[in-house]
Amino acid sequence: MMIIPKGRDDFRSGFKFPICFPISLDSAENALRNHMDDSNNPRSRGVSFTTNFNTAANSFGVEGVIVEVDENRLKEYGITKYTKDDLHSNYVKYPAEEEVVLVMEESGPFPKEIIVSVYMNTPDGWVRQNYK
Repeated sequence: MMIIPKGRDDFRSGFKFPICFPISLDSAENALRNHMDDSNNPRSRGVSFTTNFNTAANSFGVEGVIVEVDENRLKEYGITKYTKDDLHSNYVKYPAEEEVVLVMEESGPFPKEIIVSVYMNTPDGWVRQNYK
């Protein structure tokens, strides 16, 4: 199992409208906003996760796989965690999703060491498999 970002670009972006003050011109905050608005569009090192299993199953588990990561190991591997709390509340379009965006300092796949479990969508429902 590998977690691979859609792109290799730094997690930075210019501002877009509407804006709230103070304005950040080229920032991680703008990249987070763009990512949360349309996570199919950004080509950065950010990868979307959620803290809500049902949201994952209904939104992100379309392909039948959900990956659970160990948040305690993120810093160890140079991974930054962003949430809606890192944005002005006017910028959060889908607060109920509880979206989390993980961003690696380095380009490339996320380390497999952060993966705790993999949930597979089977005809009988979601089945958890320990990854280690």
